[in-house]
Amino acid sequence: MHRRRSSGVKHHQDGKAGKKVTGGREVHSPRGTAQIRRRLVLWGFSLAVTLTGCTMSAAGPAPSDHPSQVLPTPGPPHLPVSQITRGGQAESQAAGTWPDTGSLRGEAATPDPLGGLTDAVLSRVKDSGVLVPILMYHSISHNPGNRLCVDPATFAQQMEWLTQNGYTAVTLADLLKAWTGREVLPAKPVVITFDDGYKDVMTAAYPVLKKLGLRATVFVITGSVGKPNYVSWEDLESGEREGIFDVESHTVHHLNLASLPKPLAIQELRTSKVAIEERLHKPVYALCYPAGSYDPAVEKDAEETGYLVAVTTRPGPASLSQGRYALHRLRISGGERLTNFAAALRSLDIKTATGPGVAGRVTQP
Repeated sequence: MHRRRSSGVKHHQDGKAGKKVTGGREVHSPRGTAQIRRRLVLWGFSLAVTLTGCTMSAAGPAPSDHPSQVLPTPGPPHLPVSQITRGGQAESQAAGTWPDTGSLRGEAATPDPLGGLTDAVLSRVKDSGVLVPILMYHSISHNPGNRLCVDPATFAQQMEWLTQNGYTAVTLADLLKAWTGREVLPAKPVVITFDDGYKDVMTAAYPVLKKLGLRATVFVITGSVGKPNYVSWEDLESGEREGIFDVESHTVHHLNLASLPKPLAIQELRTSKVAIEERLHKPVYALCYPAGSYDPAVEKDAEETGYLVAVTTRPGPASLSQGRYALHRLRISGGERLTNFAAALRSLDIKTATGPGVAGRVTQP
């Protein structure tokens, strides 16, 4: 499937049936739209039987030793492809007005976790050299042999080790505010993230996090919320209300954004963002790329649709030098020994404890 990758460049007729270019954007005729629909159905069917599992990075596929996915995966996408009009724009709620977060259902607005930070402010921030580990989990379940699944007892040991060794769980919003000098991070900050929104994040991870007073970011596939083996909206509401979960976007259908036509990629990003904002009455500012797949065009799409930060599956601690839409993470795999977990975190202590925005080193706004 072809997707426009040039930014700001005028394209000419490429000779493919059903496609013309207007003002630098591909516009699909009914025939071209039908081709996209067929491709999406086939692509979605393969997704239902093949691991995407958040295992790819911008640099290419994950290591070949990554196991096949046995966890539930979202079904084929049901996107309103017929609504692609207006020079390639998706004519849907995704292209409409944004919800007034907090005013829905007549409820009071949730305090802005970003403290008024905007893309314009963040775009002027320079790298301070601070490295922060962002831990990447998927399922917290007993499933030996599947590295996406961390045993509940192992997860509890890892979280206890963090608290016993002086780590403080922060959110990506805290990280953004620290990078701008509006907040001071603790000496040992760590961001805990869960991809996909499996049910065991609520049944197995949530009790441990609550007991230890840790916060975590849950990147949910909004099209899967409420389905078997996935969290429900009630789960997410409870986690947000208790201050344990920071629920953010993993798109609607977990499709490879870099392979989608721009209008559909935009729709995946906007629709998931709006769904979470409407249901949980909170601003959604963070994105996790499905399958870890992204490129400069996808980063731009994320920025255009209102996200302020995005995480990848590229290994290593996060740094502003990577770009706000390409933050690295540390994959925590099933079967990993506590000694290895501890060694990975300890190797970062010196780097995370220096630089502006960290405890003891206050940066002026």
